[in-house]
Amino acid sequence: LDLYRVSVGEKHILYAGGLNNLGLLYLDRGETEKAAGVFAQAAGVLAGLPDKRYEYAASLINLGNLYLKQRQPGPAAEKLAAAVAIHETELGADDPHYHTALNSLGYAYEWLGEREKAVSALEKGFKAALDLYGEEHPETKALRRHLAEARGEKA
Repeated sequence: LDLYRVSVGEKHILYAGGLNNLGLLYLDRGETEKAAGVFAQAAGVLAGLPDKRYEYAASLINLGNLYLKQRQPGPAAEKLAAAVAIHETELGADDPHYHTALNSLGYAYEWLGEREKAVSALEKGFKAALDLYGEEHPETKALRRHLAEARGEKA
């Protein structure tokens, strides 16, 4: 990070990538507070790079999933919903990050007691996984189970 800071500056994709990698290292070590800090910093850098929307959405998903791991569904839902919106308005739904974000958003809404929002997110996620992978893919099956559970059905 120091080399990137000196060579390209703190408002560059390489610096943001280094922050994300450091965040992943912190996660592996179980240091979730440190991971949250560098993920948030990376998202802040990427938010200011209009040609890096894909990377920005991915950083929001990383941060949202970290908040889920920390049992903070409110901040998780906020970040994941923002990533979903970027996919829906700019990047498209034919990407694994999209259905992953929707699945995680479903969990966040469930923890917040917002069942209708959870079901809606999971329906979109299931459709996206189905379109991307087909019926028998493990991701599609997992989303089908999660959707059925959110609806109160037998999976």
